[in-house]
Amino acid sequence: MYTFENNHNGLVFIKKDNSSGVMAFKIDSSGVGIKIQDEHFSNRSVLNVDNLAFIYLFYCQKGDCLATEGYLKFSNNGQQTVVQCPINYPCINPVNSLSNKCTNNGVAYYDYNNRSFNICVNNKAKNALTSVTINPGQKNYIFDNYDGKDNYYLFESDESANVVGYSRGIGAVLIDVDGDGNNDVMRCYFIDNTKPSVCLKAVQYGGYYIDLASNNFNDLIYCMNKSCNKKTENNGYYTNSDFDIITCNMGICIVSSNYQTSETCNYRNAQLVSLPSAIKPVFCLNNKEIKLLDEESYYTINNIDARYTYPNVVEGEDTIIVKIDKYSVTQQTTTENGICYNDNNHTIVDDEVCSAESGLIKYYCSTICLGCKQTKQSGKYDPYNQPNN
Repeated sequence: MYTFENNHNGLVFIKKDNSSGVMAFKIDSSGVGIKIQDEHFSNRSVLNVDNLAFIYLFYCQKGDCLATEGYLKFSNNGQQTVVQCPINYPCINPVNSLSNKCTNNGVAYYDYNNRSFNICVNNKAKNALTSVTINPGQKNYIFDNYDGKDNYYLFESDESANVVGYSRGIGAVLIDVDGDGNNDVMRCYFIDNTKPSVCLKAVQYGGYYIDLASNNFNDLIYCMNKSCNKKTENNGYYTNSDFDIITCNMGICIVSSNYQTSETCNYRNAQLVSLPSAIKPVFCLNNKEIKLLDEESYYTINNIDARYTYPNVVEGEDTIIVKIDKYSVTQQTTTENGICYNDNNHTIVDDEVCSAESGLIKYYCSTICLGCKQTKQSGKYDPYNQPNN
């Protein structure tokens, strides 16, 4: 998905739009989809019964979009109208909103009595078919226990409560799905190009997950010892107990497909990858496989250009230090006092002398864009991503 901005001086700026969520698009004669903006749902010149044949629903995750199924609400001659949007088909199927009650799950309707846009879902905690109001002013995340067992579909709405559809995202949502007052980790998995993502209440979980319920591009959910919180990460590799590989680059985090078809780390230097023979992701460095363990370890990456923020790896003359733990690989910076690095066992040691004769190296890493030097650098030191020495 891209945005086009005319500066009215003969130039048009094109940039990637990394937005996520369920959105409606109008497909023009050339096959290009133009997003329906909030104000268009009440504008008959843009959205009306005559052009519904060109309106489709998509689910986008960080700007990458797939067709999805759902419902669209718009103003038709002053009356709120709801139409169904099948996957890969236009939004032309009208929904009967006169009953004002739920008869099937996964169906949305307009409640004229309460003037609300609602969707019907199976509520496992109540063991009942329930009508849930889609509230404007925020995105709504609604789980449908569609099979009455352990599987859920996730419905997402737009902030204006004009669109609701099946999520096709990969990640997790922290939400109380049981009604017991405690947040559950709902893990959502992409199935294929014809089905919504399937979500399960996680039982065994740990590490980092894309936060599907966040509007920010770099919000993750971090879980350890059954405790989860939201974290913001800008750069590095992250993984979890399901072995997803998440790449965060310049404040945008995506689930990446770092799958190596060969059994070696060739051509994947300084990357977190999944090898065919390895159950868990491994870190590749100088054609060697480094496992992600509970204990922290530190490695130098040499001959790269630090101006290209890690995890970008471009050949150059700089050195950076990365920390590897059970669930992440991240570039490190230091205070102006630097760190003492043991190259033999890949640890940071508390040694004021830091003698080279003992296999120790003193590094000063002021910012992620300058890399690490063995002599003290002038200027401001980045207070983030510093080793625990």
